[in-house]
Amino acid sequence: MLLAATFAINSALNFILGLLIARFLGPEQFGLYALGAALMVLIYAVAIDWLKLSTMRFYSLTKRASDPTIRATLDAMAALSALALIGILITAIVAGVDLMIPTAIASAAVAAGVLGGLFDYQQAVARAREEDAVYARMVIIKNALAFLLMVGGAWWLKDPALVLAGSALSSLAAVISVRRALADAPLALRSIERSHVRVFAAYAFPLVATNVLMLTIPLLNRSYMASAFGLAEAGYFALASDIGVKLLATLGTTLEIMLLPLAVKALDLDGIDAAHHQIRKNLTVIIAAILPVAAGLLVTLPTIEALVVPKAFHDHVSTYMWILMPAFIALPLMQVGFNPVYLISRKTLVSTLSAVIAVAVNAGLIGLLFLGFGAWLGPMAVAGAMSVAFVSSALVVGTGAMSHRNARPQMRDLALVAAGLALMVAALWPFRDMPPSLLGLMAQGLAGLAIYGGVMLAGDVACCRSHLMALIRARRVSAPA
Repeated sequence: MLLAATFAINSALNFILGLLIARFLGPEQFGLYALGAALMVLIYAVAIDWLKLSTMRFYSLTKRASDPTIRATLDAMAALSALALIGILITAIVAGVDLMIPTAIASAAVAAGVLGGLFDYQQAVARAREEDAVYARMVIIKNALAFLLMVGGAWWLKDPALVLAGSALSSLAAVISVRRALADAPLALRSIERSHVRVFAAYAFPLVATNVLMLTIPLLNRSYMASAFGLAEAGYFALASDIGVKLLATLGTTLEIMLLPLAVKALDLDGIDAAHHQIRKNLTVIIAAILPVAAGLLVTLPTIEALVVPKAFHDHVSTYMWILMPAFIALPLMQVGFNPVYLISRKTLVSTLSAVIAVAVNAGLIGLLFLGFGAWLGPMAVAGAMSVAFVSSALVVGTGAMSHRNARPQMRDLALVAAGLALMVAALWPFRDMPPSLLGLMAQGLAGLAIYGGVMLAGDVACCRSHLMALIRARRVSAPA
């Protein structure tokens, strides 16, 4: 629970951090920063993500004791991957390769991507070893330095490259701070076990390929937006994307931290059918959590934009949010709800196929702009292309995952979720035109939670009422007389 709470707090701080950076940089410079940030995430996915995924799947307290070569191989490959990417960047700069964005931003983005990847890898190690306090320490150090360096770079010098460099330095400091606590053995390249590398690659590379392909979509769209409609328009688009992803995809990932281990445990103890039953419960919880947050965000969007979004981005962000909301919903449902079916069975190529389809759909729709068809829609069409692409990918993954009967959510639960959403939206919609205020926003949030939560408890969706009553009874029994 500490891991999930720490992750949720970290995500909330990142959300605030993004808003502050946007405010101090302004639309144009934030658009340039967004291009570097998209490159940073892509670099991270290419360099280190496969090792993080392998750590989560193959490294544990048991494996640490029985096979120390697993961790030794992971550490050595992480170091080699980081050095290789930095070497490629230096070679490209010396050779005069056109990096499409300023060299300073590209360099800072690569450094931030590599060091951010190493940070996430060490977090995966801490989770595998159940080192909750170490995990929390890493998050605290990184966030504290990120606020100081990244917001400072945006406020004082208004330089996107320095903001990205601040991200790199904060990750580096956090990794160094826990190096001894998480160390198993000194780093040595001779410790690499080739058989482990083959297993890691076979398991993780399809997932990495999926992530990389999906990450090229926002990178492509931001780049096209900047070149065709200006950096400011790319900045509006990027901030709307960041808000949606940090609220909904991060909520999904927080749920994954708590729910995915339950499916893995069910697989180990009772087999694949039990794992599918647990995935069904997990998916119901994810749907029941993601959809009301998305609906509540849209209902309260005028207030949120007035209170939270920097003034220079007003009106633009809310327009993009409506268009991009299908993508924001599809991403966590796909990655956290449907993908565990393939992770459990190690059939991860389906996810890669869905990502290929998404890239093709996005590129095809943007290609229509170059042909002039629909060009009058301009930036809105680019945002729409991204939404259609993500929804297409989710449909492919979801269709395959739901072919397993035991993994399908119960129609009764889905109907109750729909009823709860309808009641919540109907109750809150008349208040959209209220003068924006923090008190009003909190009141709408509490009212929505009461209405929707009441339906979920009354219908015992995903056994939520049963679990709550069991928790209450357990506390009563354990309470002192």
